[in-house]
Amino acid sequence: EFMIGGSVNQKTISSSGEFRDANAEFIREKAEFLGLDNIRLVEGAFASTMVDGNGPDKICACMMDCDLYESYKTTFEFVWPRLEVGGMVFLDEYFSLKFPGAKIATDKFVEDKHVDMICTKDSDTDIFERWYLIRNS
Repeated sequence: EFMIGGSVNQKTISSSGEFRDANAEFIREKAEFLGLDNIRLVEGAFASTMVDGNGPDKICACMMDCDLYESYKTTFEFVWPRLEVGGMVFLDEYFSLKFPGAKIATDKFVEDKHVDMICTKDSDTDIFERWYLIRNS
């Protein structure tokens, strides 16, 4: 464990919970409450659900929020062939100290791809970065 200043450390840098209480029924109820009727919930591990024939043929934007190296790797392998040129992938954990595998998997995956990696921050003094990439070809 390492300190970043004050009481901030690798365990407290993320506000993510552990999602122990998350389940399909909870998500369905939340979607209904929010009036979302365009959601298709796919239950299961990334590796067993992100397969050909399951999901869209074309993707223009993807929000990757899957924390771990293997999950990022699997998601990139599924999304990339379907991602339109000019399509965007938002990388939730790219800057995360709690989940370093996301950055490692992303950097390895895009090293031979034509992408723009873009960092956004609220201000010059904001220490937390948000990253996304745009597919160029």
